[in-house]
Amino acid sequence: MVASYHRLVHTNPDDDDGESALAVQGCVVTIRRIIDSVSKNAELIKKIEEISLPMFMFGLTPDGMDSIEDALDCITMILYHGNHVSERMWKVYPQLLYLVCGDDKDPDGGYGFEYISQIGVALQNFISKDPETFLKVGEGQTQTYIAMTFRFVDRALMINVTSEHMLDGICVMKVLIAMLENLGNGRINEALPLIMKVCTDQLNLGLKKVPKNYISMVVQTICMCFWYNAQLTFQILDQSMGQTIPVFQKLL
Repeated sequence: MVASYHRLVHTNPDDDDGESALAVQGCVVTIRRIIDSVSKNAELIKKIEEISLPMFMFGLTPDGMDSIEDALDCITMILYHGNHVSERMWKVYPQLLYLVCGDDKDPDGGYGFEYISQIGVALQNFISKDPETFLKVGEGQTQTYIAMTFRFVDRALMINVTSEHMLDGICVMKVLIAMLENLGNGRINEALPLIMKVCTDQLNLGLKKVPKNYISMVVQTICMCFWYNAQLTFQILDQSMGQTIPVFQKLL
């Protein structure tokens, strides 16, 4: 199946009326169904990951966009049903962020803005399954995974402001909550001021209409900051931001 995929992606769609493009998508759909059918067998999931990961990586590139949704689903399913996150899978993480952020030379960001929600679910699984690696610098990278993730947060929230229902913002808050839930015992104390700033900025957008479910999600994230470290959160709100009273007015 994977061999067929790689053969088909190098076929010119104009030469076969687009049949190869449809077949490419069908290959990824089939792999997704296979993963779903063996989801309780961690060893098989690991084997499928090993064989199929290059195919999923290609699906996250501009040339593989026809199958990106199913590739993202496959990545998330492997993460969720697997016992741990492999080094191979962590190499996918920067590419997921690149879909939204682009690189430093691209002020407009990446090319996969419409997939922020799916990407966010994958990020949550990376964090919950392997929080220790999330704090490290990956092979070939210059930043920790958590530092890279805050670029995604910033970019996604810029996009969120222009959307009617602000669903991308809800996705971002879930990623922040995953950090707070899985990295306790002081492991992200240095990141807590940044998380709080993100949340307080979102409470003060100054827009005429902000969906109630989005405000509720931001408030929930702030509550998780108190759960993570109440004393430090109070200190950040009061001494660094002067936002204690405004935030508690929102909470109440």
